[in-house]
Amino acid sequence: MVELAIRICRSALTNLTKIVVSFCKNNVVMVILIGINILYCNIMMSFLQRNKNRCKLCTERFSKHEELVQHAKKVHRQPVTRCRECGMEFLHEEDRLHHVQEEKERKIDRRRHR
Repeated sequence: MVELAIRICRSALTNLTKIVVSFCKNNVVMVILIGINILYCNIMMSFLQRNKNRCKLCTERFSKHEELVQHAKKVHRQPVTRCRECGMEFLHEEDRLHHVQEEKERKIDRRRHR
């Protein structure tokens, strides 16, 4: 489904770019194309965000990640994994590993900027 949305957005972006290029001069075209690319990225991000905190078993939506984890634990008896550093819970080990890597990078950045 995501791939279909990406293809639709790309074809719309391509068609719009052709129209803009045919009607504008070069220096104006760059500004408009940048705006179109930003719009395209915003469309894709909003589409992808829709499924961010959605239960894959019953498709119920939640406003926070923590609510989704609690739902999965209580309703579906799904096991969770926990971050050793901060205690945040995750439904999938790969999400926990991604979180640990991001936290490690943040610590390194904080040390560099002191």
